Amino acid sequence: MPVDMFSDIIQLYSEKFKNVNVIVINWTEGAVDFYAASVANVVTVAHQTAQLVKKLSEKRGMKPDYVRFIGFSL
Repeated sequence: MPVDMFSDIIQLYSEKFKNVNVIVINWTEGAVDFYAASVANVVTVAHQTAQLVKKLSEKRGMKPDYVRFIGFSL
């Protein structure tokens, strides 16, 4: 996914929802040519993302109930 697309997604989401923080996870290096390896990497990315949400909740008071994930297919 081109980096410009990330910028577009952030801008559009921020325009629609005025009071929002957008976190983009670019895992293009984890989405490799071999499908099975990409699927296995999803587990790592999911774990790391969960840890990020947990830390933001604990350190910054972010409410996990308000977190939404938008994903793209492998």
